[in-house]
Amino acid sequence: TGYLFSPVVPQRVCDTRTASGCTGSKLGPNGTMNVSMAGSAGIPPEASATPPQALVLNVTSINATQASFLTVYPGTASRPLASDVNMTAGQIVPNLVVVKIGTDGTINIYNLAGSTDVVVDVFGYFS
Repeated sequence: TGYLFSPVVPQRVCDTRTASGCTGSKLGPNGTMNVSMAGSAGIPPEASATPPQALVLNVTSINATQASFLTVYPGTASRPLASDVNMTAGQIVPNLVVVKIGTDGTINIYNLAGSTDVVVDVFGYFS
C-alpha cells in the first residue's frame, strides 16, 4: 500500500547562478526559496490522477560564504528542525534529498547563514 517510485531523466530544475527555475540570486542568510516542481521535469501536476507525493532530488550548495546548512521541505509546510545539506565556506556540497512535495506542487529551501548558490536536480518521484 506504499507509493511507487517513478524515475525521470535527471534534469536540473533550479540553478540560482543562471536564474534557471528559481530566483536567480544567491540564497541569503535566514532566507527561504520556493521552487515549483509539479508539472515540470517529468513530474506530473498535483491535479493528475496520480499526483506526486515525494521527490528524489540532488541539492547542491555552491560557494557558500560561511558555514551553514540547507533544509528542504514541502512548500506548504512549516520548516522542520533538520538539515539536508551541511556546508562550509567556499565548498561545493551536494546531497541526495527525499522530500515530500507541498499540496501546491512546490518545495522550500531554507539557508541558515551567509549566502550560497543552490542547484536542484530531480531524479524521480513517488506517487
